[in-house]
Formats: sequence, structure tokens, C-alpha cells
Amino acid sequence: SDEQQYEQFRLKYGNKAPDEIESQDLEAIKQLRGRFGKVLAAADTSEGEKLKNLNLLIELNMMLSDTAELGRNYQKYLTTLAENGLLQMTLVGGYGVIETAMFGGRRREAGMLLDRWVDTVLPMNDAESILLFARRQLAKKRFWTTAKFLERCSAEGLFTTDTQFEAEVLRCTALHELYKLMLNPNAIKGLSAETEADWVRCRTGPGGLEMMLADSLAQARRAFGCLTQPTESQRAMKTQLDRIEK
Repeated sequence: SDEQQYEQFRLKYGNKAPDEIESQDLEAIKQLRGRFGKVLAAADTSEGEKLKNLNLLIELNMMLSDTAELGRNYQKYLTTLAENGLLQMTLVGGYGVIETAMFGGRRREAGMLLDRWVDTVLPMNDAESILLFARRQLAKKRFWTTAKFLERCSAEGLFTTDTQFEAEVLRCTALHELYKLMLNPNAIKGLSAETEADWVRCRTGPGGLEMMLADSLAQARRAFGCLTQPTESQRAMKTQLDRIEK
């Protein structure tokens, strides 16, 4: 079946560049992509089938490094989730595609997907949903994407005075953990840590990371100063912030 053929190609070429794909397989992958595209366009395709086919098309376009088609399929995937009321999945599922690209060493595609993901999911999700997602991502040690996501949310004025402070503390925490990681190359072990380091190397470098951290600390201090009566929880976050500054 087409799905079995897809799985064979994914296992064989998932982490390889297009020029490493055998010529006969390259043509077969393009034909397979075309067949999945026809299923997606069919009028009687259910929403669940659409999402499944979009996932398959995203993976095939990563194999082919077809950035234009990848972007279109990814945008359609996020839009389909949103149209079906699956707003949290635009965060979780949308991020999963980015991580798949990065784990496969596809930095250029991952960067494009990250930018498109942020542009798309910001208007779809409220501040509390975004903060919940950010806390969960930090617990998984997904530092770079969390920091960049929160930076954009703040720039767009998404947060209230209270939520702004928490967002900046979370961003500071993510950047501080990245900074510590980059200062200790021996700690960069395992796929997750290597991926975090790759994000820094390909998007800013250690010097840029230090500047981002300094800016985030300043923003967090400013946000705390805007709180009229800080709660116990906010004071605890301020203590956490003070430790990062030392």
C-alpha cells in the first residue's frame, strides 16, 4: 500500500539529504507525494484523513527538501486543526513537526517551520494556553523554541501585566539554561541537548544568546515593577530571577 511504501522511504531516507536518495526512489517518492495530494484534495476526504495525509505530505516534502510545498502543507495542517477546534494541537502538534525536522538535521526547514508556526498559532491561542504550553516545554528542556515563542508573544502585546511577568521569567529561565549548556560543551550529550545547541549555533551564536538573556532579564525586571501588589507566587518568581542574575 502507499502507506507501507511511505514507511519504507521514511526509515530509509528520513535523515538523509535529497542527493543521497537513489534516483529510482526519488521518482517513486515524488509519485507517492502526488497520490497523497490527490487523496487530500478529494471532496469526500474526512477531516481525520486530511490531517493524516498532511502529516505524510509534510514528511515526504522534508525528504525532498521541497521547502515551498512543506510550508504550504504545514500551514494547511495548522489551519485544519484550528478549523476543527483543536487549538491546543496547533501548539503541540505544530511544534512536533518542527522538532521532527530538527532531529533529522534539517535546520533550514526547521527554522522556516518555527517562524510559520509562531505567526499562525499566536492569534489562535490565549495567554493562559500559551503559558501552560511554555511551562510544559521547559519541563521537557525545549529551551530555544520556548524562548523565541515567548519573545514573540511579548512583542505582540499578548500578555496582561500579570502574565507578562511570568512569561518573561519563563523566557529568562529558558535562555539561562541554554547559556549554561553552551558554556559547558561536555554537557551537550544526547539528541535533545545537541538539538538545543544546534538551534543556538544556527540562529544566533553564544554572543547573541548572552545579549538575549540580558534583554530578557531587563524586560522581566520592568514587568515586575509594573505589578501593583505582587502575589506570593510572583515574589517567588522574582527570587528565581534574582538567582539567574547572579
